Amino acid sequence: LGRRVLVEQAPASASGPTDRLSYLVGPSALGPMMVVLADGGDWGWLSATTLGLGAIALTGIGVLFRRSVVSAEPLLDLEILRVRLYTANLIAGSLQQAGFFAWFLTAPLIMSELWNWSTREIGLALAVGQILSTLASPLGGQIVIRWGSNAAIALGTSVNIAAMLWAVTAMTAAPDFWGSYLPMALMFG
Repeated sequence: LGRRVLVEQAPASASGPTDRLSYLVGPSALGPMMVVLADGGDWGWLSATTLGLGAIALTGIGVLFRRSVVSAEPLLDLEILRVRLYTANLIAGSLQQAGFFAWFLTAPLIMSELWNWSTREIGLALAVGQILSTLASPLGGQIVIRWGSNAAIALGTSVNIAAMLWAVTAMTAAPDFWGSYLPMALMFG
């Protein structure tokens, strides 16, 4: 459907193909970095394996960024970082995602290790926020249309802060889906 409906346009400033070396270096650097982040704690952060793979990853990332500076058509166009609103959005989005993934990692651990919930119960509990998020997404678009993106960002951030404050203050070691978890999941979604 995309091939029939969408029309691909070449960038007006393209002087040639995208830097092919970056295609090789980027994934080759990110793979070892993911392995280090996943297994470095088990191996020991100062073990030869962790340090070796970390050095490979950092070298590859360095080469990728260098190629992004010197190539005529870089894989990563770092010039876009000069646009202040883009950079601010990138930083804010990264912080938001870090918080979201921290919650998405710790919530199942709390549910399984502390509350002794089954895998099915954990999945259903996590689905609450995801389902509400899907249902509420059109509302976010309507807020942007009616009041602008700043209002949508302020409202979304406020509700997420309220959800996290609820989680910190209302959730205890005793499992309480209806009284503590569900209100937080609904706000967060």
